[in-house]
Amino acid sequence: MKRLPLSLLWIPIFLGGMACQQVTRNELSGLWELEHLEVDAVPRSANPTFIEINANNSFAVSRVSGDQVGMYHFDAPVIKFRSEDRSWFNTRWKIKYFREFIILRGLEDGYRGTQLRFKRIEVIPDFAEFEERVVGKWHLYKIRKNGDVEKVSASFQLDREGNYSMEDQNGLLERGRVVINTRHRKLIFEHDQTQWEIWFYGDELRLTNELMGLQYSLRRML
Repeated sequence: MKRLPLSLLWIPIFLGGMACQQVTRNELSGLWELEHLEVDAVPRSANPTFIEINANNSFAVSRVSGDQVGMYHFDAPVIKFRSEDRSWFNTRWKIKYFREFIILRGLEDGYRGTQLRFKRIEVIPDFAEFEERVVGKWHLYKIRKNGDVEKVSASFQLDREGNYSMEDQNGLLERGRVVINTRHRKLIFEHDQTQWEIWFYGDELRLTNELMGLQYSLRRML
């Protein structure tokens, strides 16, 4: 799979018909899941990140690397997080609010080109739910190789036991086994131990290997 020259074409976030609203502290309160990350308008993969924003000016973040708590100051449309975090949650962001999701745009050096989109959720999803989204049959239609984009057409199938196969119009390209690491959202290919980050762009699947400079773009096949 990793020997194919695959690529990605970035598609901007489309908010057609959805109006940005002025958000209040109560509306901002709740549990949010990071759904999309962009840096300088380029979609990036990210580890699972959840933030609970409370009406009493406190917040809590849950990530694979550990949990974080802190305080925030909100003066619409700007929120400033204060914590011991060394990245997103100790800086200022401009908020756009769309009821079921929020978009944070960085305001300080190091994050001015960063955009975070969070969706509102009721509970942190179970790891089994993530695995359920990943398994199945996918159409591999684009690959990014060190920034160059190529259109391709192949099928990638993954079952719950970790067996995978890839085929194109000429037949079988590759077959083997992978480990689905749901906590860190990675696929680990057993034959060479390479690790690919798994993330979703809407309903589409992305597989990224930063060391190899490769990113696969896939759509679910019916």
